[in-house]
Amino acid sequence: MTIKHLLLVMAAATMLTACGNKTKAQVPEGDSVPTTTNGNTTNMQADGVTAAPEEDWTEEAVEARIKKMYDEVNKMFDPSFDGMLNLEGDFLTKDFCETLNALYEKDRNTDEDETFFGDTSIWTWGTLPPLTVSNIKASLLTGDMAEATYTLHDSDVTQIDLKASLYYEDGAWRVNSWLKCPMDYDDLLEAMKAYVEK
Repeated sequence: MTIKHLLLVMAAATMLTACGNKTKAQVPEGDSVPTTTNGNTTNMQADGVTAAPEEDWTEEAVEARIKKMYDEVNKMFDPSFDGMLNLEGDFLTKDFCETLNALYEKDRNTDEDETFFGDTSIWTWGTLPPLTVSNIKASLLTGDMAEATYTLHDSDVTQIDLKASLYYEDGAWRVNSWLKCPMDYDDLLEAMKAYVEK
């Protein structure tokens, strides 16, 4: 087994155990409920999603979240790190996690070259850690949605341009999909859902 395959297996095992079955709190249509997150009062929108509080409603906060995500990815692949990480629970939306779990369940007994991701991981995109991220540019869209474009680099000087869609969920910006990635999908989450349903 190559190092790349071993890293993929480790990442898949982490994803299968990390995404929980948490559900969003639902609010009746048209209502808004004051909630407290880290001591800050915010409003929960009718769809059950809490809008980002003022200190998180900045492009810098989204960019910092992308940087933190790849700092944690590097820890996961660092042989000297002996702690526990929950990348999926910390950096992906519940919808993405649930779809990812369904996808892995579908691919459980499938040859690697016939699976949805093949030998690619959403954390490394075929690169070899340690990874660095640069050129992060965030755009705020609505109270709970943002997009970020960035470039991922590995130690072999491979670089990949990515675009992520993020939702503000459970008190943090989380990736809901990749809109540009090496897999050539306009929306990775939608492609994953279509694959699971077929």
